[in-house]
Amino acid sequence: MSESAHEKQMDDKDYIGWKNWADNDFGLVTPGRCFYFDQVFKPRLRERSKVLEIGFGNGDLLGYFRKHGHEIIGVEINDTLVRRAKRLGYTAYSSAFVWNIAELQSEKFDQISAFSVVEHMNHEQLNAFFSWVKNHFNEGGKLYLQFPEGASPFGLANQNGDFTHITSLTKAKIEVLCDANNMEILSYSDDILSSNRLCSFGIPGKMALLLLQWYANIVKRVLRIFLYPLSTSLRLGTNSIAVIAVRKITSGRHDR
Repeated sequence: MSESAHEKQMDDKDYIGWKNWADNDFGLVTPGRCFYFDQVFKPRLRERSKVLEIGFGNGDLLGYFRKHGHEIIGVEINDTLVRRAKRLGYTAYSSAFVWNIAELQSEKFDQISAFSVVEHMNHEQLNAFFSWVKNHFNEGGKLYLQFPEGASPFGLANQNGDFTHITSLTKAKIEVLCDANNMEILSYSDDILSSNRLCSFGIPGKMALLLLQWYANIVKRVLRIFLYPLSTSLRLGTNSIAVIAVRKITSGRHDR
């Protein structure tokens, strides 16, 4: 598939309008998004890391990493969004596929993030992506992926609601990609419930959100036990987050 085939079901401005992304909101990190990113990234992200974000959209994650003192580089297919990023001083590149960006071929990163990206790739492109990532890590580097969960009945709307979504991904498929590229899954979990409205109330709102997250996990466990007791591979989240690293080798054997 060519780079252009990956894009423009709608042109840049139509897509931005559909997302309701205002020019002056680029890089803005709302309280809800900040709390969400803290929960997802802080447990594993070292201070002053070098981070690559693929598919940065309206730049809230770029803004989050900059705010916390990390060196951040962004890649995005939408030229208008790339121009917005550059205007605010971010290092940003326009491409559908990171392995085509000449300026990044000698770079290495502590973290690479691709949220709502890999479902837009076919199998060949996913293999190329994993191979490129594996060779562009600093020691201890990690890949964060977020995508519609293909093993969940509740992930169908996210996966099938966009013509540009090509591949339905599951843990088993991510494991195949990892095995083909000497990588391993460090964690695979349901995406986290987030709320900007609750987080705007500060600590009380965040505590309420944590309770809702706990409640959502309990409900999913109960549903799995009573409705799908024999389906061990079934998941009930709408999206999943996978954290991936180069496989460690101990005493000549794979440490998995």
